[in-house]
Amino acid sequence: MAILNPVDLTASNLAGYGRLLSETGAEAMADNDEFTYWGRVNILEFPSPLSTGLLVCKTRDSVVSQMERHTRTPEILTALSGDSVIVLAENREDGPEFSTLKAFRVRQGQSFVMESGTWHWIPYPKDYEARFLVLFAEKTEDEDLEVIELQSPVPVGSF
Repeated sequence: MAILNPVDLTASNLAGYGRLLSETGAEAMADNDEFTYWGRVNILEFPSPLSTGLLVCKTRDSVVSQMERHTRTPEILTALSGDSVIVLAENREDGPEFSTLKAFRVRQGQSFVMESGTWHWIPYPKDYEARFLVLFAEKTEDEDLEVIELQSPVPVGSF
């Protein structure tokens, strides 16, 4: 398989995999000398209480050899520090569909939600490491985690 060259994480590029939470094209609800506020950028439905986690992604070979998904809950990732690349694939029952594999550049400060069933793997940091705030339904790690090995590893292009 050819190298997956990353694209920018934008609302249009992310369509089919999830939604961008950290940007809006709408008019601000409030805009003054102290702050600018956009409300109701997205409405998210979660089936149970939310759990937060901290993910520290470390530098390693940029090759995807396994992927995971959560079939009952979406997952939110917010890049707290560092830039990285994440690989996503659309939901398929028997594993990720290689034709839908897509690499996204995630810049520090960006936040996005992966829809339930979206295949993904740990982001690849541009530098030494990247930190993410992770939000998903409580007990997702224990009750809604499917991990598979890919038949053929997929190389990922650089940031």
